Amino acid sequence: MKAITINAAKHLGVDERVGSLEPGKDADVVVWSGDPFDARSTVEKTLINGETIYDSGISQTNKKRQLSISCLSLSSFLQ
Repeated sequence: MKAITINAAKHLGVDERVGSLEPGKDADVVVWSGDPFDARSTVEKTLINGETIYDSGISQTNKKRQLSISCLSLSSFLQ
């Protein structure tokens, strides 16, 4: 795992910003119900820079609201 995370970041000289989960670093995390390469697995939760973008435990109504908030956050991030 280190070969594709912190060691790769060190090799590229960006380990102060990415490569491990530490306060102050950029990180996107996806929590799966199983092996991410198994077609039966589903996304349980997605976090981008510490903010929950998707949570499978939230009701369908809240998911729609959460998605629009996420799109607004993403659009402001891209500007």
